[in-house]
Amino acid sequence: NNKRCKMEIEKLKRSIRIISSVTNKTNAKIIRYLDENGETCVTDIMIYLRRDQPVTSQHLAKMRRSNVVKWRRKGNHIYYSLNYGMIDKINNSADNICKIG
Repeated sequence: NNKRCKMEIEKLKRSIRIISSVTNKTNAKIIRYLDENGETCVTDIMIYLRRDQPVTSQHLAKMRRSNVVKWRRKGNHIYYSLNYGMIDKINNSADNICKIG
């Protein structure tokens, strides 16, 4: 058993899910939109993407599970905003991985 190369597979799988939730083309568009516009209702995101509600909701759900976006309900509407703390963690992790030397 090599202790120097202990890989935590489940943690790596979760990391991959989080990274894929921000690198997906549609999700990246949502992130840019939320960054530019702040908290936004699902309907406005659907209009921006030119996608129907089920498709938009699937993308938002994936980002919600990865903690990339925050959400709140107000009446019949759901509003989304970026979780900048998680975005910073993702960026810092990418910087650490990409360091040379």
